[in-house]
Amino acid sequence: MGVPNVISGRANAYLSLAVRDRFSVFVGYGRDWGPRADSELYTLGWGGVRPVPAAVRQRGFHGKFVRYRRWYHDEHGLHHGLSLGTESGFGPLGFALEVGAARSARDHWLAVAQLSLKVALPILVPLGD
Repeated sequence: MGVPNVISGRANAYLSLAVRDRFSVFVGYGRDWGPRADSELYTLGWGGVRPVPAAVRQRGFHGKFVRYRRWYHDEHGLHHGLSLGTESGFGPLGFALEVGAARSARDHWLAVAQLSLKVALPILVPLGD
């Protein structure tokens, strides 16, 4: 078992679909870049963009997710893995926590334990009444 990257960069795009304030899901795609491994991320979660009560009108994001990750490790090749996490944001700033693991065909394991600070742009596009 090993830690693929101590520090990495990531870009994600999420689409959140909501039925009023009762239920919402989101899907996403992302990429990680690091010194020892890069990965593709496919995310399915519940939560989404919501108005946040504050002195200035803002939007926030909160969600829980399951993520499939395909790692490309420099030394050990392709790994497939799953992780669970949560993320919250207020305006453009956010925080995320994620834990999981990935395994290669050669039985090499990679651990995922991430604390992330995020800069995001939550955008609400109303599609109906």
